[in-house]
Amino acid sequence: MALTIRKAGPQDVKTLVRLNRPVQALHHDAQDWLFKAETEDAALEAYFASVIANPTHTILMAFWDEEAAGYLFYEARERPASLLTKANRSLFIHHLSVDEVHRRKGIGRVLMAAVDLAADGFDFVEVDFWSFNGEAREFYAACGYGVSRERWWKRR
Repeated sequence: MALTIRKAGPQDVKTLVRLNRPVQALHHDAQDWLFKAETEDAALEAYFASVIANPTHTILMAFWDEEAAGYLFYEARERPASLLTKANRSLFIHHLSVDEVHRRKGIGRVLMAAVDLAADGFDFVEVDFWSFNGEAREFYAACGYGVSRERWWKRR
């Protein structure tokens, strides 16, 4: 059994839509007042095509024996110095999804390790997730991530 990682290309947009569906469903099930249940495939394909075309964005695809098993989408960010903060460069992880049949095989960890390699020369790597997602919290903690700030809100 071989695991391979490569950058996504335009040929992968349909696969990315498929891999994104369970993550969207998880979010919708937890907070249906905020997250949509479904988005048309064509709209999601256009979204992923635009991400792939953006030079500051990267999607890494994971393949288990040539079957698409997951993806990780991150963005390179550069923030100039401000009156209160220093200039910094970071990688921000937007999405991580591993197909349910391929979970617990280390695919997520390999994708995170690929981000760590890509982060050479950056100041830090950021990720956020919704507080209802305890599995994500445990996973990122196991990968060495920790809380740097909290964002609270009140639904109106």
